[in-house]
Amino acid sequence: MTFGTRLKHLRHQLGLSQQDLANRIGLNRSTYARYETDDNQADYETLQKLADFFGTSIDYLLGRTDQSKPEPSSGKETNPSHPAAGDLQAFISERHVLYFGEEQLELSEEEQAELLRHMRLAWMIIKEKRQEQEQELQQEPQQKSRAKKRRNRQS
Repeated sequence: MTFGTRLKHLRHQLGLSQQDLANRIGLNRSTYARYETDDNQADYETLQKLADFFGTSIDYLLGRTDQSKPEPSSGKETNPSHPAAGDLQAFISERHVLYFGEEQLELSEEEQAELLRHMRLAWMIIKEKRQEQEQELQQEPQQKSRAKKRRNRQS
């Protein structure tokens, strides 16, 4: 499977248009479209953004492995008996009945896929907000330093 084919497949799994995806990772739609048709190659920074967005590895995107999800790191301890432990996609797909509080809901395969698409989008929104917050925190010391320099010049 080519780089472009993998991108298109991953994008379709999330139910996104090329424009939606391009907006989320900060690209022009036409640039992204050329990646999907293998008419253009992404630079390293864009490869990182795409891999992060899709929750996969750059090696998978480039066809160096067929394992779409990275191996879990041995440094993180998880409790496999805890319902939130492990891969959320596997958790949902292994269960046809889910509980939310007192409510029980039996999901078809299509409904499971839809739930995963929505959860992936929510996941990406959370990641984007965290990145924005980190950028703001990094900019604060610079802004304070500039304000201090202005005050010193005025004195």
